[in-house]
Amino acid sequence: MLTKRELHRRRRRIYLLSGVFLGLSAFICTGFYFGWFGWYAWGRPPRPPREVVAEGTEAERFARRLKETQAKRAREDIEKLRDQLDRLDMVMDSRYRRYAEDFRYRRNQPPEPLTNLGVAEPRPEEAEAVVSDIDSQGILELYETARLLDKRMHDVYRLFRTCELARIQQMTLQDAYDATDVVAPTRPDPDYELFDIPITSTAGEEMKRLRQELETIRVQIRAMVGDGRRMLDLAAILEPELLGYGSDWDFGRAEGRMYQTTALVERPPELFEGQTGTDPQAFEHEWGRGEGPVTKKELGLPVDLGIDLSESMPLPGRKLLREGWKKEWMFINSWYVIGPFSSPDREGITKKYPPEASIDPERGFVGIDLDATYVGMDDKPVQWEYLATDRRVAFIPHQPAEWAVWYAYTEIYSEVEQERWVIFGSDDWGKCWVNGKEVYDSGVTPHPWVPDRAYSKVTFQQGVNTVLFKLENAWGRTAFSMCVYTGEVADDYE
Repeated sequence: MLTKRELHRRRRRIYLLSGVFLGLSAFICTGFYFGWFGWYAWGRPPRPPREVVAEGTEAERFARRLKETQAKRAREDIEKLRDQLDRLDMVMDSRYRRYAEDFRYRRNQPPEPLTNLGVAEPRPEEAEAVVSDIDSQGILELYETARLLDKRMHDVYRLFRTCELARIQQMTLQDAYDATDVVAPTRPDPDYELFDIPITSTAGEEMKRLRQELETIRVQIRAMVGDGRRMLDLAAILEPELLGYGSDWDFGRAEGRMYQTTALVERPPELFEGQTGTDPQAFEHEWGRGEGPVTKKELGLPVDLGIDLSESMPLPGRKLLREGWKKEWMFINSWYVIGPFSSPDREGITKKYPPEASIDPERGFVGIDLDATYVGMDDKPVQWEYLATDRRVAFIPHQPAEWAVWYAYTEIYSEVEQERWVIFGSDDWGKCWVNGKEVYDSGVTPHPWVPDRAYSKVTFQQGVNTVLFKLENAWGRTAFSMCVYTGEVADDYE
């Protein structure tokens, strides 16, 4: 039989266990409650926004507004296409006059008329597209107008190149035309029936197809504008003054990426000086010994490159004539630039980023896609952007950054095959290829920009020469440049 004390002890043990159980239960329930409340208030994934669905007349009105919005954008692009076609017509006429003058001089007889070529005159529908009232046109009519303008632009550009080829090679216009490969891309036909189907719901299949079709039209028209800009940029190699290159413009940032220009930073007073004082930090560094500014007298160059170039401003351009200009230096004044690409610990010096794939070790330059988009620094997309100026020798990338790499691409037109002295500058490391052949490597030691950091004797082939420049910046400011000596060089300077 239990005593009173033992019974009392058992009761206290039961009470204690019950209290612990109830306390733990309350704690767990409270934790679950607050956990659920926190998830509901902060951790719960947001509900997708409720799609507003319009039916019947409202859906038709929405589809009509969507078409009108796309039509307004298309009209703006068609105005650009017309302006580009007008410019191409202008440079084509100029090239034909040049061809006609050379023909008369060489053969002492009237030149072959351009009208001998079937595409010299626009077709009636193409001529109508140039002057038609686009304000009254719907999106389908606007797309057809844009396609006609695009076809005519490619024909005019082909005529432009035909005249220059016939002049240089002394060919007939027809032979030069047959040898010139410029074909307008095939633009897809829209789904005409889709635009006649009544839209009964903004959530229906017809609306989805309509959105996709309108987006396709938009992309195609924008691609036409891009093609026109590129053709104008290439035409500017031969006709820089006629297209406004080399003029005394105040350069500002333009909407487009092609033949329009982008403002660069204002040059400091010493930017064009060829003589740079010896900076100890520019020669010795943990990454090795760099070249530093070249010693002009020891190299025996045809001219003293140590002159202050600010007293004799080089001419801007990308065309090498048979004979030198009055001013003996020409700096390359327009580039396509892409970047920045991340280069931690300067790994970009040896790393090959996508644009460098255009240089094949065995075949040289194999082509570059100026419409490509790559992943750059901080995983941001980067595209080629056009930079041009006639006031500054040094080019500064449009997005300066430290521990970064950029690529720049351009084309230099040469009337004949010729050898020219070329000077390069870069801050910091730089490398350059002309027609796939390496012609410049600055050395890895960080150094400031000077226009004559290194020199090279470069062979330019007749016609278009491709140039790819790779620029790396360790820290601070960055810039690159390329200048060609266009004066006569004595035979003993080899």
